[in-house]
Amino acid sequence: MTGTNSRTNDKAGLGATPSGPPGPPGPPAPSGPSSRRSAVELIEAVLDPGTRRSWDEPVVIATEDPDYRADLERARERTGLDESVITGEGRIEGRRVAFVACEFRFLAGSIGVAAGERLVRAVERATAERLPLLAAPASGGTRMQEGTVAFLQMVKVAAAITEHKAAGLPYLVHLRHPTTGGVLASWGSLGHVTAAEPGALIGFMGPRVHEALYGEEFPPGVQVADNLMHHGLIDAVLPASRLGGVAAQVLRVLCGDPAEGGVSAAPRPAGGGVSAGPASSYGGGSAGLTLADDGGPARRPLADGGDPAGSALADGGGSVAPLADGGAPVASPIGGGDSAGPQLADGGGPAGSALADGRVPVASPADGGGPAGPQPPDGGEPVGSALADGGGSAAPLADGGAPVASPASGGDSAGPQVAESGMSAELPLADGGDPAGSALADGGGSAGPALADGGGPAGRPLADGGGPEASQPADGGVSGAAPVAHGGEPARSVPAAEGAASSGVRSAVDGARPRPVPTAEESIRASRRADRPGVRDLLRVGAEDVTPLSGTGAGEHDPGLLLALARVGGTPCVVLGHNRRSAREGETGDGPGQGQPLGPAGLRTARRGMRIAAELDLPLLTVIDTAGAALNRAAEEGGLAGEIARCLADMVTLPAPTLCLLLGQGAGGAALALLPADRVVAARHAWLSPLPPEGASAILYRTTERAYEVAGRQGVRSADLFAQGIVDRIVDESDAEEGRPEIFLDRLGRILGAELAALRARGQDERLAERRARHRRIGVKG
Repeated sequence: MTGTNSRTNDKAGLGATPSGPPGPPGPPAPSGPSSRRSAVELIEAVLDPGTRRSWDEPVVIATEDPDYRADLERARERTGLDESVITGEGRIEGRRVAFVACEFRFLAGSIGVAAGERLVRAVERATAERLPLLAAPASGGTRMQEGTVAFLQMVKVAAAITEHKAAGLPYLVHLRHPTTGGVLASWGSLGHVTAAEPGALIGFMGPRVHEALYGEEFPPGVQVADNLMHHGLIDAVLPASRLGGVAAQVLRVLCGDPAEGGVSAAPRPAGGGVSAGPASSYGGGSAGLTLADDGGPARRPLADGGDPAGSALADGGGSVAPLADGGAPVASPIGGGDSAGPQLADGGGPAGSALADGRVPVASPADGGGPAGPQPPDGGEPVGSALADGGGSAAPLADGGAPVASPASGGDSAGPQVAESGMSAELPLADGGDPAGSALADGGGSAGPALADGGGPAGRPLADGGGPEASQPADGGVSGAAPVAHGGEPARSVPAAEGAASSGVRSAVDGARPRPVPTAEESIRASRRADRPGVRDLLRVGAEDVTPLSGTGAGEHDPGLLLALARVGGTPCVVLGHNRRSAREGETGDGPGQGQPLGPAGLRTARRGMRIAAELDLPLLTVIDTAGAALNRAAEEGGLAGEIARCLADMVTLPAPTLCLLLGQGAGGAALALLPADRVVAARHAWLSPLPPEGASAILYRTTERAYEVAGRQGVRSADLFAQGIVDRIVDESDAEEGRPEIFLDRLGRILGAELAALRARGQDERLAERRARHRRIGVKG
């Protein structure tokens, strides 16, 4: 607590600082077993005595992997909890509030599918019951045993929090020691008011991963709560003993009278659902205020000259749309219990409803479960995707084709060392560093679905729900194919006209001769080739009328992000893309492929592009091809994690049509920030992971030498992402591999143009409802 008492006291108020220049940040707070408060102890210290009530439904361990199951069972025995997060409600000075909190002793507070689903249900319930929400994260980030599908839980958590704030409801955050990775870059950075524990390690990337990737230690004293406060990234440094009083003080301003139903500042929407008003993260506006040094109110400056940081678009776009069929509100509670999640646009059941016995059905990548793909318009089974049959076995395709193999079935677990920052709950963090944990056992996961490289065009639903109809690809478009059986023979194709793919039907697509699905190593190496086409090449060949825009428009520029206006495949749009052509000297397929790292200014440039798309009702095309975000002092102190979180919030609420192209590397938060879209198209060798593979290997093995092995288990390939419902369409790139990149880029441009045009033709309400449902069901069975 060194340096903290001199900066805050009960009379000075939130955010008050002493006169004169700030001193150096104090050391990290002690964090041994005897000094660390559990999540339950912290929440009970904040709430009025005896008022805490849990909302948590029991979580069933679904994985069949014995090592991961053992890790979970040990964590349960050690903590008395069944997952890494707890949720519920209580009262502060008599006011009813909701809470979510991480238990770091449970696998380093890491977030997997079950924890992500629990968080989302709690946020949805708080929104439906119009309760202020308090969050206390303490986490190393994504749970490494569950790979990419766990990483994407951050999207749906950020979406739920954004809707909560759009309903005019306060969201207060207390960052505990340590908070890093995807948790910090999503729900940890979206608070109206944010405080942190004295001396807490708060940073986007854990120290060990930085050292493994860059060969040097991260500068000391940067990722510390006190330093972040001095740079305006958090509002206060507060010990737990003051949290209840400060929270009560803030809520008296934000909520008005503490009515029994929760916040009284905004009318409750009919049916108890989410308010359909503008998606402003500041609710009524007062929550965005911080205190100046003289104690008076001072409006927080806008980070990029545009809409307030943490809010949705300044033009009021991004409101929570009603469901296309007029069904139940997204966050409508069921019988006073947890909310059921969004209803699918075809009137189907909720994506996250509980089992009859009250248990939460949660898919785990380790057991082969996963979300069913987007539903066809008639409510039938998803075409081209695996059925969520609850087990690790392959599920038949809807059209009777060959089964799709689970992307991570039978893969070995990562052991207790699970979080993306490299942190473990097994050892204390006495010096602010990230302790070691046990390594991932040997053994690989299954190969996932094999994609045929030829066949009929993709995306069109079957003619009448029966067998596929014969069709020819339109205008040089890519022919689609159903996955092939394990023997290598192609399954029946699912024909569709090019451009019809946005109907909600998913298809594995390729445009050349059948070939085996590449391994994770093959795809990662291919994505790092110096001669691989990037976003600039795509615009040169596949677009017309390209007008580059420079920077944020408010004095910042980042070469790692390209922003342009263009007609791609004939369709006008705004283009945001990672600029891999600014590669570092010496980049090779054997190295981490660092390329041009994306910093906070690049993400603020991206948000400028999102605003333009919303204001002009132009489709937005995002192009992912990044080895990761910048990992340096300037990025941390410039608010990298917060900008990733705000990009997520803007993307999930953007009123304009959105299409994401996963073109090459997709490492970490820099990729995640541009991912949430109405549709996702992937090049054959594209991949998506919580970290650069070398970083994940460093966490699990303290070496980068096993990067490809780890990536293979985490389900990072385009084929794995397709099986999980994350990617909708895969495009062959054999022409580029064989020295004919212009042919690949021309075909890709026409595919993207058709996809954008189809999205633009759809109604906004229907599109937004389906986008919300798409992200809500990530990792959820059924």
